[in-house]
Amino acid sequence: MNQQNVPFSTTYNSAKYTNPGDYIDPKVKQSKEEASKLWFRRKMEYMYSCYLRDDAYIPYSYVRDYFINRLYGQGRQPNTKYLDVLTVLDRQSGKRKGWMNISWDIVPILVKFRSVVLGKFEDLDYVPTAMAVDDFSSTEREDIKWTSFVNAKYEQELTTFRAALGMEDPQMKLPFTPRNAEELDMLASLGFFKLSWEVTMGRLMNSTAQTCNWAQLKRRLLEDAIDLGVIAVKDYQDPINGKPMVRYVDPANLIIRQTRMNDYSDVTEAAEITWYSIADLRAYGLSDAELVEAAQSYAGIYGNPHLSEIPYSAQDRYRHDAFKVAVLDGDFESFDSYFYESRSIGEKEISFDLPFDSKKGTSKKNKFQRKQYEKRYRAKWVIGTPVVFDYGLQYDMPYDQEMKPKSSYTCYRISDRSLISQCISVADDVQIAILKLRAAVAEGKPAGVMIEFGSLKDIAMGGEKLSPFDILKIYRDRGDLLFRYALAQNGQPLQGGIPPITELRGGIGPYLQELMTTLEFSINMIREITGINQVADASTPQPGALVGVAQIAESSTLNVLKPILTGYKSVKQRAFANICQRWQLTGMFYPQSMPFSNGDGNAMVDIIKVSKDLYRPVFDVFVDMPIKDADRAELMQACLASMQAAKTGSIGITMQDFVIIKRMMADGN
Repeated sequence: MNQQNVPFSTTYNSAKYTNPGDYIDPKVKQSKEEASKLWFRRKMEYMYSCYLRDDAYIPYSYVRDYFINRLYGQGRQPNTKYLDVLTVLDRQSGKRKGWMNISWDIVPILVKFRSVVLGKFEDLDYVPTAMAVDDFSSTEREDIKWTSFVNAKYEQELTTFRAALGMEDPQMKLPFTPRNAEELDMLASLGFFKLSWEVTMGRLMNSTAQTCNWAQLKRRLLEDAIDLGVIAVKDYQDPINGKPMVRYVDPANLIIRQTRMNDYSDVTEAAEITWYSIADLRAYGLSDAELVEAAQSYAGIYGNPHLSEIPYSAQDRYRHDAFKVAVLDGDFESFDSYFYESRSIGEKEISFDLPFDSKKGTSKKNKFQRKQYEKRYRAKWVIGTPVVFDYGLQYDMPYDQEMKPKSSYTCYRISDRSLISQCISVADDVQIAILKLRAAVAEGKPAGVMIEFGSLKDIAMGGEKLSPFDILKIYRDRGDLLFRYALAQNGQPLQGGIPPITELRGGIGPYLQELMTTLEFSINMIREITGINQVADASTPQPGALVGVAQIAESSTLNVLKPILTGYKSVKQRAFANICQRWQLTGMFYPQSMPFSNGDGNAMVDIIKVSKDLYRPVFDVFVDMPIKDADRAELMQACLASMQAAKTGSIGITMQDFVIIKRMMADGN
């Protein structure tokens, strides 16, 4: 969405839309009363007004820059900028003069560099892993660890003992018997003692990644990282199947307030400009009057027809269903205030709830308290209208470690200026040089000849006199030239005379070399800005460059692009941390939405049901980059060779070492 498409920007670009504050009765705030609806509407208007007045971390003034950056990244920037530089606009006729005999098509120079960056990250990704960090899970993990150690150390004795009692051997066995506590802790760090709910949570997160098509979402995030320098996603509970999901968020439509953190981890207010049809709004239960009001506000704009263009029928409730309207989908922090009074009754002190906005009583014995609780609310507002819907407490909120509700939006600012933004001026230099080259070629002189006409006169052949044009025809057809030497006064040929015909070179001469130098300088400047050298951008490297030098150049490019990878890693880790909590809520309240019907799936449902009454596992989510297939195969060959060397008495690894390395590779380390 560019700036011209932001709805009602002039209406709400005013400081009169103020923050309604949080001091409102929570019962009213969480009800469907008109006072609640008005409060949510004022809150959304305030957020939108701040955005339009650039009082936001992604300000409204950036929207046009985002639009232009994307055009440059796709090689589709408008050529009017270059027309203004190289041609003259006649103000009377409105027509341009000069250079109308060349093509003004854009040379997509930045597309190549953008594709190189995307290609670098094509095979790089992070896999989320869940680890339970609560006390119960830690105790359970320690119990499994030491039980496995004892089973491995006294395997023979315990096997005999179990056989005598008719007991089965444990299913989990260690690959080798640890010699000390350090080796046992090493096995624990490699994930040998994962809890069943940790394994299942990993499968659940993988299910979400597949359902939301994370591979395609990753591509869009990387494109935004290159074009805009900001990436964002939103996690949510699917209203149809109840499963936790993640979707892409366009930063050009995102409103974020009050944060200076690169990872937007302290987001208090966030909203997104989305487009709904009237039919979509009807599904939310809006009244016919509200639907008509929304349609009337957008009639004749944003591709909607005028009301006069639609056949009218009093019985037709669906005549506006195809209309598109802008909706601000908000997610924001708010504090609920509650009032209490503690009274001494006998030997006990009992706390009583007081109505909202109560004042301290006259009794000095009673203790008056006002407590505030941080909550997260949601609302959807049809921009430019009084229509507000789907408002109230946020659904299934994830919480941080301090038990504060988190925003559904996960964002990261990679840099104030994106890679594309930094290269725009140089891309303009390249385009102008190309246009000048096209003009020079169009105006260049064709190859020709300079003729000393007197040398071609009075020439005869076979008794027949030839005209100068006949001689030129013979010269062009056969390459033979008949001419008469210029004679001096003594009758001798004149030395140093002008040749009868001199070939004239065509083309644009030294101007071509000048333009090519400019182009080469500009392209090298793009390489300097982006850090993408000739080795990385698939250009011809320096002749004679060693393989090691080329590998160093390739590594240098990845180092320059590392901030993009860091931002992507942060977004994926935090988004799936929220997804992890949402799966716990799904198991507690919507067990029918769990994706597994047997095995660990049912175990997960049972575990989360029990946790509702006994304990709730607290998960930390880590993201690690799995080892590449080529590296895995190379490492496996090296391990086998080293293990074979150890068998012959040389230095090498043991079978225990091989098992550990193989387990590490299986976990992606």
